Amino acid sequence: MKIGKRIAAALFAACLLSVSLTACGGGGNAVTNGEYQSVNLAMAVNGTDTQIDSLVANYFADLVMERSGGAVVVDVFPNDTLAGGNATKGIEYIAVGGSDLGAYATSVLANLEPKMSVATIPWSF
Repeated sequence: MKIGKRIAAALFAACLLSVSLTACGGGGNAVTNGEYQSVNLAMAVNGTDTQIDSLVANYFADLVMERSGGAVVVDVFPNDTLAGGNATKGIEYIAVGGSDLGAYATSVLANLEPKMSVATIPWSF
């Protein structure tokens, strides 16, 4: 469970950075009077709702809501529902701004960028 918490913490930090950068680009502040501005973020996830990537994404969404006092809401969409179940289209959807966050394996990302193709130890035998 420690690994899941570390992953969730890293995702949380990335989300906060994303919110801060979005606010900076728009000329506004992500934090106003010590509170977060209200924002809903869409997170595309490739796995089913019972797989670890979706479970971690939901845990991340809960942490974001808790730590922002409910001002920042992350809506998790498993099974690439935003892209009709197509993982490659899901990544393209993120690239064009259709969703704010995404959780995809490097094997899926390699469909669009061959440099992302990384062999892992369990699968290299």
